[in-house]
Amino acid sequence: MSMTLISTTTLGSSAATITLSSIPQTHTDLMLLFSARETSSTFLIFTLSFNGTATGTNRILEGSGSGRSSFTFGGFAGLSPGSSETANTFSNVQIYIPNYTSSVAKVFSSDSVTENNATAGYSDLVAGTSSVTAAISSLTLNASNTFVANTSVSLYGILKGSGGADSGILGYDFSSSVEGFTAAAATLSVSGGILTQNVTGNDPNITSPTISLLGNSGRYLKITFKRVNSGQSASWDGTVFYSTAGHPFSGSYNKTFAEPTWDGSYKTVTLDMHNLSAGGTDWQNNTITQFRIDFSNAQADGNFLVDSIVISPTA
Repeated sequence: MSMTLISTTTLGSSAATITLSSIPQTHTDLMLLFSARETSSTFLIFTLSFNGTATGTNRILEGSGSGRSSFTFGGFAGLSPGSSETANTFSNVQIYIPNYTSSVAKVFSSDSVTENNATAGYSDLVAGTSSVTAAISSLTLNASNTFVANTSVSLYGILKGSGGADSGILGYDFSSSVEGFTAAAATLSVSGGILTQNVTGNDPNITSPTISLLGNSGRYLKITFKRVNSGQSASWDGTVFYSTAGHPFSGSYNKTFAEPTWDGSYKTVTLDMHNLSAGGTDWQNNTITQFRIDFSNAQADGNFLVDSIVISPTA
């Protein structure tokens, strides 16, 4: 599992709501860490909306400092202290939303604790539901009254992998098809989970299908491949080009890599796309729409075999 900070919002002045919009669809789960206080004179609930729709009737287990209770409450997502509680204290809240890109009704869990130098201090666990079935692209935190300045929320994207391993944001293992890849000066075929670039002319390359990848989250491009012919290429290229909404494939935006030393086995190159050979921080500041890999410039260098291509937040 890996966790990536998507955004942090801190109020410069009081506000009734905080909305997090344009949430990238490149993770499996979302987590919010929320520190809140309100202007009213008592502890107040705040509610949560997905894509502008309030969550449902949620179940709450609460400890109040002098007792405990359980109840249901529409939209309830947690508690925040008010002006009558200890000055300058804020609630500590964690909200977890699994499978936020799925096409089924969403659920969430929340754990909130208020701080107060008095008997009355609250700890709430919430199990929440929502009727929203579309992928979550925006979240809104709604105060019962008004959130004060310095209320802050950080949104994290969670990537879950098998056995705790990094699953990658995008992965191609060519288990049964070319998975949308195309080629120039070459044809593509797949057998036994291996993509073969069958070179037919000079300057061959392979191009990914159209994607929508937040470059800030997908930092590393990992290619596991080998050359069919033994020895080093006479005309090695080793360049990854990419496109965004602002530019097509271009020599002004690329990452180059050295040819591995071949010994008959597959080699993995890991490319840090936040450290481009040309283009500065363009990858990490944009949404990537496609990428292209040029292994060699010459037809005489022969074919290349690709076992997998993965884009991941971690090396």
